[in-house]
This record gives sequence, C-alpha cells and structure tokens, in this order.
Amino acid sequence: MRLVIAILVCIGTFLVVPLSGYSQQQGTVNTISFESIDKNSDVIKLTLSNENLPKIFKLSGEKPRLVLDFLDTEYKGSSRIDIEKSELVLGIRVGVHKKPELKTRVVVDLVEDREIFWSQDFKSDEKLLVISIKGGGSTIAKPLPVVLPPSTLKIKPIPEPQQIDQNVLSKTNAEPDFAEAVITPSEQIQEVKSGPVLLDISFDNVYAKNGEMVLFRLNDFHPPTISAIEKGLPRIICDFIDASIHENVPKEIEANGKLVEKIRVAEHKEPAKIRVVLDLTPGNDYDLQQVFFKEDNLFVLIVNTLDAKDDTPEAKDQ
Repeated sequence: MRLVIAILVCIGTFLVVPLSGYSQQQGTVNTISFESIDKNSDVIKLTLSNENLPKIFKLSGEKPRLVLDFLDTEYKGSSRIDIEKSELVLGIRVGVHKKPELKTRVVVDLVEDREIFWSQDFKSDEKLLVISIKGGGSTIAKPLPVVLPPSTLKIKPIPEPQQIDQNVLSKTNAEPDFAEAVITPSEQIQEVKSGPVLLDISFDNVYAKNGEMVLFRLNDFHPPTISAIEKGLPRIICDFIDASIHENVPKEIEANGKLVEKIRVAEHKEPAKIRVVLDLTPGNDYDLQQVFFKEDNLFVLIVNTLDAKDDTPEAKDQ
C-alpha cells in the first residue's frame, strides 16, 4: 500500500448555529418551497412533521452554501427545488443519508462574491421553518489558501508488510477539491481545559467521489503529526502532542466507509498526547490530504485512493 500526504492551510469561514428545539423523535420534511421577494431578499419554507429542527451552518469560499442537517428525519420529495429570478440563491439540493445515521441534508447553493446573511423562524403551530436570506450591498474578496510544502509518506503494498519509507518536503501545488465537501459540525461544544484540546471528531463519506473525510475540531491551531503502519490492518495515526480531549468525544467511531473502517481514540500519558487511529481497508494505495481551516480551528483529513486520483481529468492531461 502506498500513501501520499499533502498539507495545506486554508482560510475559511464556518458559521454554526445549533437550534434549541431539536428533538430525538424521528420526523419528516414534508415540503420545501422557495420564493424570491426582491433582488436582496429570498425565503425558503420547510414544513415539518414535528419539531426536529436542523443544525444549520454556512460554508464560505469558492462555492458558498448554506447547509441544513435534519437528524433522524426523512424526506420523500424532489432532490432539487426550482429557483427562479433569484440574485442570491443558485439552487437547492436535498439528499437523504442512511449512514452513519439517518438524516436529511438540504444544501442551498449561494452566489459568489456577495455578502449574504440568513436568519430562521419556526412557527410551531404550523410546524413551518422559514429561512430568510438577505444580501448585503457590497461584494467580498475570495480568501486564498496558504499552501505549505507537503510531506510524502509511502507505504509499500499489502499483503507483504514492510517498514515505512518516509520522504519529507516534496513540493506540490495540488489542492483538494472542496466543491462538494459539506461539513457537519457537532452541536454546541465548550472548552473545558487549557492548552490544546480535541473537541470533536466526525466522519463524512457523503461525497465519496472526492474521498472520505475525517474532521477534527480543536480549540486552536494544533494540527497533529501524521504517520502510518502497514503491518496487518493498514492504519493512519494522528498524534496531537500535549493535548487533552473533550469528555464527549467517543473512544471509538464505526465509520463503515469504503476506505475508513473505524476511528479509535486513546489518551497517552508518557509522552502526553491524544492518539487517533484510522483503520483503513487493506489492499489499496492511498492518497491522504490534510487541510487546516485556521480561522475555525478545523483540521480535515481527506482519504482517497491513488487510483481515484489518477482518474481525474487533471491527472489524465499530465
């Protein structure tokens, strides 16, 4: 198995607003409708079967979008909602995901280079969620990623386990494709200790064509050191040095992805560190990209196969 690791630091903006009315009872998104009020104002209306309100966050950047995650909720309507005469919204996409948990995800694609604000109002008597989208008067500059020299880590193919051969500081200008990467942050998280703190770990394989993502939320800019083990089950090891861990972070996450099978977390005393191990599917040559969204203290590992990377149009043109 061969593994290539690239490191990038990206400047992005995530806005997370957990809503207090969320219930664990399974629900349904019954209808979704869109109305453009004027060139600076749009409204999205969602009728629900109960008060399972979504977790909502806005992802800014090259392809900005507003994401609504309705946990434990079904939807049987159209996967695309028609948009007419809007100067703020490009489209609305809806998907129902069964794993790792049932949820309905509504993605509102927004126009670029425009200040956009949103607010929500839930009318409990009608079980109607109203999302208001407003446009500001000025355009905003696109944030540019800061690309650092990557490290390269190669693991020889399974099934003949051998020692790891490391090659460090090989330059590349390659950047991961985040056009479809929608990140689902955890609900309200509080820091409980000083120093580096690992606040949350989550797994997302919704956009599997761009790889499977493991998301680490921290209290500051504390990216881990990355290594790999070939013997037996192939593994990626993330060591957060001198870090502590939030009590709500599970010790084991059953990812059940095509590439990432399981995520295991352990706290080591000597030397002090939090170790996160990604158990991978044997028999693949892996490409691993690391991205740290510095403004949001979000570290993201994107796991893909080298075969998938070689099949991209960019690779074929080289």
